[in-house]
Amino acid sequence: MKRRKFAIFSSLFFLLNIGSLDNSKKIEEMIDKQFSKLKYVKYNNTKYLNGYKLGKYPKNSPWYLKTPSFLIEVNKENRNLKIGRFKLDDFTQHLPKRYPKYLALEKKLIIKLEMLIEDLERNGFNVNEFEIMSGFRGPWYNKKVGGAKYSTHMYGLAVDILVGDVNRDGKKDIEDAKIVYKFLDKIDKTKKELVGGAAIYEETKFHEEFIHMDVRGYYARWGKFAKKD
Repeated sequence: MKRRKFAIFSSLFFLLNIGSLDNSKKIEEMIDKQFSKLKYVKYNNTKYLNGYKLGKYPKNSPWYLKTPSFLIEVNKENRNLKIGRFKLDDFTQHLPKRYPKYLALEKKLIIKLEMLIEDLERNGFNVNEFEIMSGFRGPWYNKKVGGAKYSTHMYGLAVDILVGDVNRDGKKDIEDAKIVYKFLDKIDKTKKELVGGAAIYEETKFHEEFIHMDVRGYYARWGKFAKKD
C-alpha cells in the first residue's frame, strides 16, 4: 500500500492540558488561504471527468451527503500545494495514476485534521509520523476497495490516517491510535461545526492500525473501541 508522508517543520512541543483548542481561528485563516489557491472544475456526476475515472454517485444518499457539483483539479503543477501540513496530492485516490486528477475535499475536514495535530503536538505527543492512508475516493474506486455504499470518503468528508509512534515508546501499536481517538473525541464534543465520525481499525495483514475521521455533521462512533453508553 502506498503511503504518503508529510514533514512538520519547526516543530515545537508544549506540555499543556488536554482542554486547549485556542488556536482554531489561526488554523481556519491558514486553511482559507490554502484553499483559495485551488482550481475547481464543474462536475455533472459522470463516470469520467476529462478522462479521469470517478464513477457515478449513488442516488438517494443520506441527508448529510451531497453529490459534489465541483471537484478540485490536481495536476503536475499544483500537486505539491500545501493543504494543512500535507500536500494536495496526498488526498487523491490511489488510482488511476495519471494527471490531471480530481477530488472532493471539504475545508472543514482539513481544519479538523490540523486542530487534531496541533492539539496532540501541544501536549507533547509525536505527530511527525502521521500519514494519509486514504482521502478522497470516487464511487468507482470506493467500490473497488470495498468501501461503504455511502462512504464519506466519496464526498470529501473523510480521511484515514496512520499515526505512527504517537506516545514515543518505540512502538507503533493500538495504544497510539487510542490517544489520537481520545483527542478526536474532544474536538467532536467541543466544536459542533466539525463534529463527525471516528473509528479505530486494528492491524491486519494488509495495513497497520489506522484511524478514520470525518465531518459528517453528527457524532458517530463504531467498532470495538466505541463507547457503549
